[in-house]
Amino acid sequence: MIGSFLVDHRGGLSSMCPKLAVQRESQLELAFGALARSASQILIDVGAWFIAILAVQLLVGNFVVSNISAIAVLSMSLTVGLLQFSLGWLSCLYRGRYRYGSFEEVRLLGFVGVSAGIGLSVLVMVASDWFSAPRSSGFLAIPCGLLIMLGIRYLRRLTLEERKTPRSSGKITLVYGAGELGAMLIRRMHTDKQTEYRPVGLIDDDPQKQHLRLEGVKVLGTIDQLAQIAARTGATHVVVAFYGAEAEQLRRL
Repeated sequence: MIGSFLVDHRGGLSSMCPKLAVQRESQLELAFGALARSASQILIDVGAWFIAILAVQLLVGNFVVSNISAIAVLSMSLTVGLLQFSLGWLSCLYRGRYRYGSFEEVRLLGFVGVSAGIGLSVLVMVASDWFSAPRSSGFLAIPCGLLIMLGIRYLRRLTLEERKTPRSSGKITLVYGAGELGAMLIRRMHTDKQTEYRPVGLIDDDPQKQHLRLEGVKVLGTIDQLAQIAARTGATHVVVAFYGAEAEQLRRL
């Protein structure tokens, strides 16, 4: 801040104010965006518990709507929703620890969901009269609630993956290496608007990967078939996507 003032002293502090205002505005936008994402995740998971408990009550009531206890549904939903929020907040599930829908986030969600479900089940068993629900309701709601929460995340991730359409322009490229690094590079080529490469196929010498697809890009053959693959796809570039590439492998390219 002192350096900026010394450099811009001719223009006075007024030249710094717009920059500071923009920075504060962008920080506020990021904060509100993170808060909105957390709120939406919490509402989705609490709503999943509500649907699960409603389904369990319908099952216990022999699928007769008149047998559903509104008190049981509301009391159990509020209880497990509070447990889900508390455990999720303490474990940073709703504070951006992991990317939404990632495997790490799903693993943490499973722990939080099972813990909240067990907590609800214990409370229902101890105070079944207060909840106006059978003692088994809490345990029955656990798999149903988890299935809904995981299903929502899977659908959202599937939707995001489908939006990642390959670029229609750019240098037609083959990726040598169908491993984690290859998948990461292809994902970057699909999503980075500034990249000049367009992946059209993968090359890998592992016979067990000959039918593999990474980010929608298929393994087309081995390095020995590079000339034929390049002629068939029109590829003009090859990106090496594995660690420890030997000189012999690079010479074959």
